[in-house]
Amino acid sequence: MKMELHQRSELLDFSSNLFNGNLAPGLWKCSELQDYFQKISIMLPNFKKLHYPLNSLLGAISDKIVNLTNLAILDLAFNHFGGKLTPNLGELSKLKFMTLDFNNLEGPLPQSLMNCTNLVEWRLGSNDLEGDISMLDFSRLTQLTKLDLRMNNFTGMIPVSLYACRSLKAIRLSRNHLEGQIEAEILSLKSLSFFSLAVISHIDQRRGGEFPQQLCRLPRLVYEPIASQGDQYEFELPVLGNGSFCSTLPQKLYFYLATIDLSKNNIVGDTRTDIGQLQLLYMLVLDSNNFSNIIPDQISNLKSLKVLKLSMNHLSGIMPSSLASLNFLKEFKASYNNLKGPIPTGTQLQSFNASAFEGNPDFCGAPLPNKCGPSRCIDADNKNNKDVNNY
Repeated sequence: MKMELHQRSELLDFSSNLFNGNLAPGLWKCSELQDYFQKISIMLPNFKKLHYPLNSLLGAISDKIVNLTNLAILDLAFNHFGGKLTPNLGELSKLKFMTLDFNNLEGPLPQSLMNCTNLVEWRLGSNDLEGDISMLDFSRLTQLTKLDLRMNNFTGMIPVSLYACRSLKAIRLSRNHLEGQIEAEILSLKSLSFFSLAVISHIDQRRGGEFPQQLCRLPRLVYEPIASQGDQYEFELPVLGNGSFCSTLPQKLYFYLATIDLSKNNIVGDTRTDIGQLQLLYMLVLDSNNFSNIIPDQISNLKSLKVLKLSMNHLSGIMPSSLASLNFLKEFKASYNNLKGPIPTGTQLQSFNASAFEGNPDFCGAPLPNKCGPSRCIDADNKNNKDVNNY
């Protein structure tokens, strides 16, 4: 492939093509005066952006990449790169955006990456990376806004040093093998509005594995940002649908809004009533846990809520009639619990498929096929629900 580049070129963008095979080894040497890029290396003193996403490139990411000392953006996502990351990757000290998700990278994260103190976005999800991430000192990454390490094989405790990254807006550590507590220090992350720990091996909360109360007071989910900052809290993260990347969005990654995702853990106890404070929450995903007792009436205070998933728990009692006031739900699931009585009648709950309510033997009313009959227990259960919610 013959390329002619301008002396002031800063960007090399081969995204969304059908390239396959290995990258030319000389590419990683374009800051040196030798080999394949001997001539153009002189022409690229300000080389800052390398875009190769959405191709079928494979092989290891050469350790010669550290020669690109002015690199600020490295985007090799959605390829087939494998092998370990070079231990000296942290020499790219000017790096601001590292996007390497959806590859086949393996091995531990290099300790040297903590030297990339200019990092703003760091995405390494959907690889085969491993190692104890609690050994990494994230506190040096003071400019980091988005961290996505989902779907790897990381182990160890949830890194306490993350709480020192005061610029964080999004944390996604789901589908790893982490354990530990969500500390009260998370409240120091004033801009945090996306938090996913789905399918963590074990969340060991101090109160026996209950819903982490700190999440009910995240400032960004309780208080409106000032108008000038409103659009800063929408950010792009890759979306998985049915186990694969959303094929309908090949170039523009989907926007995720304010989210708490604690699905598929072993969290027990009640769903906290103070969750009703999170009036800016867009998505609440608590399915596949061991929550018990009733659905708190305070969930109806979440007027921004678009997705509510409560299925596959041990929730009991009747569903609060106030949930019918959630008129803007796009997705709702309460299946496979121990709920009973009538499904609240409203403009929206009846619009969901019956599968959203199935697996509750004593549930009745549309959209379920079984009709509700008179029951002496329902009024009593209604009173019990209110008593518990007011406790």
